[in-house]
Amino acid sequence: MKQIKQTVAAVAAIVISVTGLHAGTDMKDSKEVVQQSDCEKMGHFFLGVQGGADFSNAIHTNVGADISSETLALGGLRGGYIWGTVPFAASIIKSDWVNNLTLRTELEADWSGDHRSIGGIGFDDNNAIVLFDNTVGYKLGRFEPYAGGAVGFINTWIHGGGLNDSDISLAYGPIAGVRYHINCHWQAFAEYKFLWSDDKSYSPIDTHSGHDQLATAGVTYVF
Repeated sequence: MKQIKQTVAAVAAIVISVTGLHAGTDMKDSKEVVQQSDCEKMGHFFLGVQGGADFSNAIHTNVGADISSETLALGGLRGGYIWGTVPFAASIIKSDWVNNLTLRTELEADWSGDHRSIGGIGFDDNNAIVLFDNTVGYKLGRFEPYAGGAVGFINTWIHGGGLNDSDISLAYGPIAGVRYHINCHWQAFAEYKFLWSDDKSYSPIDTHSGHDQLATAGVTYVF
């Protein structure tokens, strides 16, 4: 009889433990669903900061000497709006996976600068970069790889070595990156851009089209 009681008590303890664990899991799952639902109901405006590097290629000029290729330090701000889905995508693509797509529209402003040279003569090169970005992401749990394009302008100032001028050029190119959703508000990201830029004119030299590769990482806060 004693063994039967012990067996019944042990079984009861196991049942209670499993039931409690299952209830706890249900509560956790329910909480996650509520949190996810709250995230979806939130506004989608965001602001962020970023830093990284501007890999600027050697630029051909009209004076027979190239402006040296340099890696320029870069930092900036970005902000915009996250569309919960890609507009009209569901009506065009008849598949469930399209519900994982997101569209993000943003404006970013960056500053890059360092010391460069032409024909052995050094000068300071500073750039104000303003870009309008559109990217489409695909949600994979907390991760969201994305791709898109950017268009804007680069305003470049050069100073030193007998050069003192500035010029603005059109900039455009593709974007690729990945975001990590830390929680409903905070997201971390790493991103790469390849930008082509138009000719520039600095007295007394003119440059031909160049390109910049921007590698950045940062965080954004969703309101």
